[in-house]
Amino acid sequence: MRLVLIHRLVDPLPPLERSRRQFRIELSLLVGVGLTIAVFNLVFMDFPLVRSGLKVVLGFLAFGLFQSLDMTLERERQVIGQAKHLGFGHAPPAMLFPLTRRFLYLTILLTFLVSAILILVIIHDLRWLSASAMGQDDISMLVRAVIIEILFVMVVMMALVINLILSYTKNLSLLLDNQTSVLERASKGDLSDYVPAVTNDELGFIAGHTNQMLEGLREHLRITRGLEVAREIQTTLLPAASPAVPGLDIAGKNIPCEAITGDYFDYFHTRDGEHLAVLVGDVSGHGVGSALIMASVRSLIRLRVTLPGSLAECMADVNRMMTRDTFGSGRFMTLFCLVIDTRSFQLHWSGAGHDPAIVYSPTTDKFTELPGIGLPLGIRETSRYAVASRNRLEPGAIILLGTDGIWETMDDQGRFFGKDRLRATIRKHAAGSAQDLLDAITRDVAAFRGEHSQEDDVTMVVVKMADHPNSADSAFTATRN
Repeated sequence: MRLVLIHRLVDPLPPLERSRRQFRIELSLLVGVGLTIAVFNLVFMDFPLVRSGLKVVLGFLAFGLFQSLDMTLERERQVIGQAKHLGFGHAPPAMLFPLTRRFLYLTILLTFLVSAILILVIIHDLRWLSASAMGQDDISMLVRAVIIEILFVMVVMMALVINLILSYTKNLSLLLDNQTSVLERASKGDLSDYVPAVTNDELGFIAGHTNQMLEGLREHLRITRGLEVAREIQTTLLPAASPAVPGLDIAGKNIPCEAITGDYFDYFHTRDGEHLAVLVGDVSGHGVGSALIMASVRSLIRLRVTLPGSLAECMADVNRMMTRDTFGSGRFMTLFCLVIDTRSFQLHWSGAGHDPAIVYSPTTDKFTELPGIGLPLGIRETSRYAVASRNRLEPGAIILLGTDGIWETMDDQGRFFGKDRLRATIRKHAAGSAQDLLDAITRDVAAFRGEHSQEDDVTMVVVKMADHPNSADSAFTATRN
């Protein structure tokens, strides 16, 4: 009957439900056997039900409990092996049955059964001794027999307990070996495996959440690899080398705070080939969204400069197209565009909500700014942008276009790097090349930040006026278009 019931009622179940069903069937069958024997002895052998049948039922109940638990643990071992082979048991158990509660219930039940059996044995033997008229030697012999009987029961119960402990130890060892082996491989970068979560106790709970953790790590790794590819692609969008323009020394750098950046810098010749455009921009926020907007705006700018129109018209057109793409997203982009006439070295610039470019004159040791008036790109579709102009600067003059990630860098005490420190660095390294000054600013910002994490992208372009013919005194004029 047991084989038939196991085949029909246990094997068809999902693997995670087989152990509990088998425990119920095993225990029910053995208790049923005890009841059957007790009834048979009562009907055919005239044995008393309470004094004799109860011992039989309790004996089969105790043995059935051990046997059922042992068979259940064996079934659990089979399920653990099948889980690795068939690929089930990834999620944590829906209901948690703690080991402490399980051991408490088992201990109470075993204590009750063993105590009940021993009490029945002792009561029966004491009644038998008291009813027997024997000599002192016979009583001593019978007492030894009773003690041996009790010891026999204790030894049998102890053997069953030890067998149950060994059986559970096998399962525990198998579960822990699976857990540790998977975690060891994960610590070495192998996230392909999982831990079978086939028990509804703490071990199954830990295994299930370990699998969720590994899945999260795999997803994070996929995202990281995708960001690495995006970073490689984005790097190709930024200038690979500085333009070679006689009379100008130019260098630019972008230091992202994440895998990809929302900052932007670029330099290229306009459609007439006689002007060099130098741009620095900063998209609000960080991460993938900002990077996508940066790439989109770069494409819009590159496309627009191939068409006729003034700098003011180019800025307005780019703003209008970006606003249509990003309106309602809460994203915008600040931009500073500097256009240098490569023949006369006259400067033209326009700003869209970006910080002014910093100009340093080593001859007078003074700093000035190139202010730009206009809303950031993507705020209002009809925005217009003013263009200002300035005659060429003296040789050695420096123009710095940067994003707020430079002067808003904070140290461990929450202090900002600030523009005063930036100006001091420019003054100190003004005699070097544009690249030397760029590297010096990068070092000073990093040293000021210390162990504090970088919280914003850092982007800057340095334009240094080299010696060029027909130099003249600098003059400043501003016009609005």
